[in-house]
Amino acid sequence: MNTIVLGLGKSGLSACHFLLKEGHRVIACDDKLQTVPEGVTFKSPQELQHELAGIDLLVISPGVPPSHPVFIACRELGIETYCDVELAFRKVQKKPPPMCGITGSNGKTTTTMLTAHMLTFANIKAKTAGNIGLPILNEIETAKEHLVIELSSFQLETMKTPVLDAGIILNITPNHLDRHKDLAEYTDAKFRLELCVKEGGEFWVSQRLKNRATKGYTFGFNNSCDLYTDTKEIIRYSKKEAPLPQSLQGTQSHNVENFLAAYALARHYGADPQLCVAAYASFEKPKHRLQFVKSVNQIDFYDDSKATSVDAVLRAVESLSKPIVLIAGGVHKGYPYKAWQEPFAGKVRHLVLLGQAAPFIEQDLQGFVPITHAKNFDDAFQLATSLAQPHEIVLLSPGCSSYDMFSSFEERGKKFQHLISTL
Repeated sequence: MNTIVLGLGKSGLSACHFLLKEGHRVIACDDKLQTVPEGVTFKSPQELQHELAGIDLLVISPGVPPSHPVFIACRELGIETYCDVELAFRKVQKKPPPMCGITGSNGKTTTTMLTAHMLTFANIKAKTAGNIGLPILNEIETAKEHLVIELSSFQLETMKTPVLDAGIILNITPNHLDRHKDLAEYTDAKFRLELCVKEGGEFWVSQRLKNRATKGYTFGFNNSCDLYTDTKEIIRYSKKEAPLPQSLQGTQSHNVENFLAAYALARHYGADPQLCVAAYASFEKPKHRLQFVKSVNQIDFYDDSKATSVDAVLRAVESLSKPIVLIAGGVHKGYPYKAWQEPFAGKVRHLVLLGQAAPFIEQDLQGFVPITHAKNFDDAFQLATSLAQPHEIVLLSPGCSSYDMFSSFEERGKKFQHLISTL
């Protein structure tokens, strides 16, 4: 079988190794010259898009856009195309290991890590995989643990094999509209998760998505949900199972929603309710997600570099009680920022903008909050620090991708934390 692997990040390289082992003739393609495993042929997009005769399959990496010329050429020729996760699912379709899948616009990584932590705390071996960083093809055939898989819309848009014991959609808000045609297409991609849950499995959605789901279970804060909290107790299938963790009680925050989602999946595998709750006390959130860094001169610094959507910024602002000087901007992802207007009133005292998205944000926020433009990231940090007063917060919550200045949101967050360390 002749197979192209398009995009040579972690998932692409793992696909190359897997396909070689399966006996495929593998051609690897990337926009930049890359070192490939022995036995794999490397070709540039310019070479490859005119040499597709005899190609049977295209395995596409999540970061490769549908506008890529090789992707377009393969689609026009009717060449079957899917991602590395679908490749893995097809391999184990007859006898899959225990697996659950998590997607959503916000909170995927935190919920994936929390689910695995809950299961491990309850003496059920578990490991995270997928979009979280560990390529699933490295794990799926030899997995001795339950696999908790983070899935992006980029992966889900080519997935359909039903092997998951359970799947959950945390939320859907405008995101990646630079990649997807519109919100409807993005939503459709997320809901393909339902196709990947096997017969007899559990498909969960947030209460906000109840009208979009054709079937499945709901979680949230409403007593009509299959799993909900009254902000004190956890009620599952109309039965009180345990108190909500003490630190989460009394609020309807995104942290509670993430907890409920992880709880739903852990309980599916039989984890004890009390152990699920106890696990939360020892859970360490991943970095760059509304992470308190330090206080300097009575100014609190928070790193929320992972906030790459409009809704993620709203969640951060809503979670903080002090006045905020907000650093935002980066790569514009195609959505409006008007949703920030009212929630910022009385909370965001000043907005420091940078990057490609800056004029778009200013257009939607002008007159609602004072705005200053920065030349670069260092300048944005210095401006925000100088504007902040004692008992206020400097918050990096960009609402945009980082790729105009950094290789990832992690690099952007590390830069922010380094600058804080120099104060």
